[in-house]
Amino acid sequence: GSPYEIMPVDFLMHETIPLLLIVALASAGTAIVFMSSLLKVVAWSGRQGNELAIILLSATLMAVIGTLVPEVFGLGSDTINLFFANAFLLDYLMIILIAKLCASVLCLGMGLFGGVFSPAIFLGACLGSIVGVVATYLGYDPSIVPLMTVVGMACVASSVVGAPIAIVLIVFELTQSYQYAVAAIFSVAICSLISTRLYGYSYFDRQLLLRGFNLKLGREYLILDQLKVDGLDIRPVESFSADALCSEIVTSLRDLGNTEAYVTDHEQKLLGVVSLTNALRYPNEQAAAAFIEAPSILELKFSLRDAMEVARSFIGEAIPVLDERGVLCGCLSEGDILGGVLSVQEEVKSYERN
Repeated sequence: GSPYEIMPVDFLMHETIPLLLIVALASAGTAIVFMSSLLKVVAWSGRQGNELAIILLSATLMAVIGTLVPEVFGLGSDTINLFFANAFLLDYLMIILIAKLCASVLCLGMGLFGGVFSPAIFLGACLGSIVGVVATYLGYDPSIVPLMTVVGMACVASSVVGAPIAIVLIVFELTQSYQYAVAAIFSVAICSLISTRLYGYSYFDRQLLLRGFNLKLGREYLILDQLKVDGLDIRPVESFSADALCSEIVTSLRDLGNTEAYVTDHEQKLLGVVSLTNALRYPNEQAAAAFIEAPSILELKFSLRDAMEVARSFIGEAIPVLDERGVLCGCLSEGDILGGVLSVQEEVKSYERN
């Protein structure tokens, strides 16, 4: 059965909308503070380089917090049931909220065991209970407290785990009440909208973003970011030495049917790109006199998305491709890059169809 003892309530939706809106706004702020603080503590702990000292510090801090506010320990199911029963005074509810937030951030951020779902449920329940208690001071019936507690649970949890629809269904399963579910839908929608716009889809989405994976950009973007230029069909090119005359380059380009030449040193490292028009302008000068200013280049380590960004502003025949040492490996035309992108698009469409 359910670990929570939720009493059925009877309320008028239009009378509770202001409270539901307050819970949604406060829950979005609480979820953002929880997620951002947790990631900052995780980053700080990782920079210290002493795992044992961090664990001992976190255990000590948890012992102090737990001694002062024992309600923050564990999953908190019994404490949440006390929230439903309106068993705490307003000032102690605020203490519990702050203590649980600090304890969860320190515990998880410093490497102790735990996840983010249960703390999110607890924080939301405590926040909702606070709003409910304040509402009773303003003349609302005390039965509003369990409603606000459930809605707070749903709001914070939906923002932290990024599953608003699933959380609303869980509310319906727990309460067996359409009224609870409708109230949760209203607040969860607003809370999720705010937290998504200001922070991200979820705590896990933010973790992926810090690792370079932006889920908001879609599957195609992620695949383009993973595929590298070295996977494309790089065409070999003929290079010229730095002391070659432009007239010699013009003759070679005419024979090859090309409009651009690549000048390298004795190690085949790219020195510059000479266009046919520049070479014709300085026939008796060495290649350096006809270099294109700030030519576009690609590197083997570039992703296909990076290549698209380079090709967007490129004007010319082909883009030279270099390895990590600056050695000329060949060239890619805009068509070569576009062909790779179209292949990815077809792959994504095929995956979605099947």
